[in-house]
Amino acid sequence: MTLSAFSIDIMLPAFGAMALELDEPIEWIQATIPVYSISFAIAQLFWGPLSDRFGRRPVIVIGLGIYLAGALLAALSSSLFWLLVGRAIQGFGASAAPVIGRAIMRDSYCGPALARAMGATMAVFAIGPILAPLMGTGLMNALGWRFVFIAMALFAAGILVIALGPFRETNQNPDPDALKIANLMAAFRRVVTNRQSIYVLFFATCAYCALLSFVSNGVRVYETAFDVTGLEFAILFTVSGFGIILGQFCNRILLARLGILKTLQVASFILFFASASTALLGAANLLDAWSFTALMFLFNTSFLVVISNSLTLIIDPHPQIAGFVSAFFGFASLTGSAFFVIVTFRVFDGQLVPWAVGMTAMTAIAFCGFLCARRASFSYRD
Repeated sequence: MTLSAFSIDIMLPAFGAMALELDEPIEWIQATIPVYSISFAIAQLFWGPLSDRFGRRPVIVIGLGIYLAGALLAALSSSLFWLLVGRAIQGFGASAAPVIGRAIMRDSYCGPALARAMGATMAVFAIGPILAPLMGTGLMNALGWRFVFIAMALFAAGILVIALGPFRETNQNPDPDALKIANLMAAFRRVVTNRQSIYVLFFATCAYCALLSFVSNGVRVYETAFDVTGLEFAILFTVSGFGIILGQFCNRILLARLGILKTLQVASFILFFASASTALLGAANLLDAWSFTALMFLFNTSFLVVISNSLTLIIDPHPQIAGFVSAFFGFASLTGSAFFVIVTFRVFDGQLVPWAVGMTAMTAIAFCGFLCARRASFSYRD
């Protein structure tokens, strides 16, 4: 589950060095993130049904092999074109990992137990955002930016060893008809006509837009607003990532006391509050690098709470097509957020206040959507 976050966050400190060596504007280097994300999103539509048909294990093995090839191509690239091709191949292969991870959890749990499992998994997920920027800075300074991609390849190779070794197949009843067009269309109709799944998916995607915008624009925002680069950026970004661990600890408590919908409402409000506070304080010139990091720490406490609980509500009604639903969630949320980032690159231009206003708009939509939801309309029971 953490492979994708690791693959994005480890390269953030290397943007400047990559732009310099490849002689390209930094905006094009930033584009490696949405290119990776779009490829990642589209590929999930393949991996999910394949895992319903053939099982989780063979699919994750193939996906990791493709990811390794993309990482090595990016490491050897001599131009922006081949760098983007390598990132697209990486994204295609990497998307198998979270799709299979989510399907494995649905194979193993349901209802409240699924929500707790999602929360625990997201706590482990925090390893990527916390360690990756510091690791990327160290590798770039010691060996150069190309070794950042070598590190990605080694990380995937470690997961591949586990998949080939101790991992036990959780899809005990593969569906021989899972890849038939008629069945795929039926699965699609089942998801999009399920009011709970489609309602939650839309507002979760709005929250995802905010997160991907932070990851994609964070390097430039720190530099243009606070003159923070290099190791200092990596440290501050890592500090903000610790919010994920605190958030998942609180998530378990809130789920037990408030239930899943109220927990979603609380978490989405915190996303909105952190984003709006950043916009207002930034406009008033009252932010420095550490206070901005504190607000992003607050944002991170709640982002994955929203995503993990949203995913539970989306996938729980569909145990027979867990792989397909997991893939559809990833495709819709990542495609929407990646296009949001691409469209707003020029609008935000690395400036703190315009970027924070965009974050505020997306988190406000998510908060209002979850606030207006009614418990009686959901099939999930706490």
